[in-house]
Order: sequence, then C-alpha cells, then structure tokens
Amino acid sequence: MAYRLQQCTEAGARLLKDFMAGAEARREARTLMRHVLKLTEHDFFKDPLARLNRSDFHRFASLIRRRAKGEPFAYLVGKREFFSVEFQVNPSVLIPRPETEELIEHILKEHTHAPARIVDIGTGSGCIAAILAMQWKAGEILAADISVDALETARRNILELGLEDRITLIHSDLFERIQGSFDIVVSNPPYIKKEEFATLDRDVRDFEPGTALVVDNPETFYRRFFAQALQHLNTGGRIYMESSPALLPAQRLLAEQAGFVDIRIEKDLSGKERFLIARKA
Repeated sequence: MAYRLQQCTEAGARLLKDFMAGAEARREARTLMRHVLKLTEHDFFKDPLARLNRSDFHRFASLIRRRAKGEPFAYLVGKREFFSVEFQVNPSVLIPRPETEELIEHILKEHTHAPARIVDIGTGSGCIAAILAMQWKAGEILAADISVDALETARRNILELGLEDRITLIHSDLFERIQGSFDIVVSNPPYIKKEEFATLDRDVRDFEPGTALVVDNPETFYRRFFAQALQHLNTGGRIYMESSPALLPAQRLLAEQAGFVDIRIEKDLSGKERFLIARKA
C-alpha cells in the first residue's frame, strides 16, 4: 500500500475535526506531518504525491490519534514558541502561554537597566528566566523548581540557548534552598483551586502537570510564598506574579499582610485580572 503525503494529511485532518474546527484540524495535521518528515512548509506543498515509508506513516498516525484524545500539540512536537524563541516542552512542565509573555513585558517596561539579581520561582521550562537573560546581558538569574524533571527540561533549554553562564538552576520548594537577596522575584506559581480543576479544558486537565497547576490550600501556600519572597527581596525590590482572577483579591490581602507596598493588579490582554505586582518598602 502506498502512503501519499497529501492523502495521509487529509485523513489525519478528518480525524481531528471532531476535536477542533476544520481549518485548525487541517493546519495541525499539516504541521504534524511536517514534524514527522522534517519538512519546511515550502517542501510540504512541493510534492503532495510524495510517498511516506511505513515507519513515518505509523508515527504520523500515532501523533494524530494522541492529538484526537486531547494531548497538547506542543507535547506532541516537543516544543513551543515563547517570546519568539523556541523552547523544549514535555509533560513535566507547563506549556508556556501568552499571558506569561505579558508578565515579562511588565518587568521589562518597569526596569530600563538589568537588575543585579533575579529569582524565578517555579521555573518549569525555564522560559521566563531565559527570556530575561536574553533581554538583559548582565545580572545573575536563579531559577528554582520543586520538580527535578522540570529542572532537567529547563537545563536543556538553557544549554540550547547558550545561557548556562547566566542562569543557575536550583532544586527548591519555593525559597527553601534560595540564599541571598534579589531585586526581582518573578513567579508563575500554581493558581488553580482544586474545585476548579475539573472545569479546565481536557488538554490542560488530563495532560499538563497538576502540581504546577493546582494549589491545594491557597491561603497557606500564598501566605508562605509572600513571607519568603519579602525576606529575599532587597529594599525597593519588586515581585511580579501571574495568577487567576479568582485568587488575586485574596493574594493582594496576603501580600499586604506580609508587608508589601504599592500592590497593584494588572489585567491581561483579554481584560482579565491576571498579574500581581508589589514592592518591598
């Protein structure tokens, strides 16, 4: 049996149409095929009757089946673009999202010069730390995570981008193994309540790491988080944190109780309250 490129791609798109809109299904099927065959977009369209070998056909079919079951596209291809930079991703780390790009933009807008020391708590893929290191050519950046697997993913990304001399990775539960003080604390911590978890989209709920998404006891977790963050900030230092509209009012109060000042909530581009920014007096 001959496996033709266009024929197989169209068949894959038909399988995906129960899961997504037709145009999106066709785009994802094409991209998965290009991923399997390592084709540029130009090469993909150059010869629609090109034959696939049996191995490539079965690999493509497997990816289509996994995508149809809801597995995130980024995990299937093993990468995600973030701030115009490609990062490796896998089920040990959250897939970087546009809202986190906005978090970085707030930091860059408010700091015209490179801070001397930055710590990224819950670094995951390392995308926040890496982008800040690329934007600022000076300064020390620490990136911490409680997950050893996440840190390994971050390590690969940092090496791929040639940032190993700029970023230090630390295995730590929040600030427990962090030493010294910083000018900036940045974090995209868990902010989904347990009761909200079941309402998440299937591709998030069933495939992304729950420990990076769900906070079991928000008040206890964030009271500890803000107390430790304040302890590790220099005077005048700032915290930048991504969160959810549901948690931000309580987080604002906890940040104030911890001793932060100039606390403000910023909205994301969709108009939802998304970020908490505060200063150590």
